This record gives sequence, structure tokens and C-alpha cells, in this order.
Amino acid sequence: MKLHRIVDAERLFPFMTGGIGGSLLQFVDGARDWRPISTAPFNQNLELRLREGRRRSVPFPCRQTRNGWVNGDLDMRVAVDPVQWRRWPNKDGNAGGH
Repeated sequence: MKLHRIVDAERLFPFMTGGIGGSLLQFVDGARDWRPISTAPFNQNLELRLREGRRRSVPFPCRQTRNGWVNGDLDMRVAVDPVQWRRWPNKDGNAGGH
């Protein structure tokens, strides 16, 4: 199964992040690749994870700039307080390069 389909499933079905389904989804979707937000690179499209009750991901790519986080598609500032990050997957399902 391609990574982007799994990532889409997590976004569409956030209730699956708990219990047995959540454990399986986290294993398969590369949750082990999540890194602390303090290590996030600048000016690269990233997937951000927020902690609001249950953890959930921002549904669009974000980039860290000197002035804060921006939507990677629209170049508009977004008010988020992420706790983790990982590379935004390309259309082929692979994580983006450096």
C-alpha cells in the first residue's frame, strides 16, 4: 500500500488513531518517522502533528520560516502549535527529499 493512501486514511478517519486500529495504522504509516518539532528543518514541506486531545495531522504541507509556519501550498501563515514533524510525502508515496 502506498504511503500517501495511508496518510490520507489517517486524515479522513482520525478516530482510528486510538486502539488496535491506531496501533496498526501508526506502525504502517511510518509513525516511527515522526520527529520532535524542535528538530524541524526550515523551508521544506513537512507534515505536522498537533496535540489537541488526540494527536492529529495538519491536512496540508507546512514550511517553517523565520516568521513562523506557512501553508506550503498557499504561502500563507498558519497558526499552529505542532509537536512533531515528518517529511511531506510526494505523490508517489515517498517522503520528500532534502
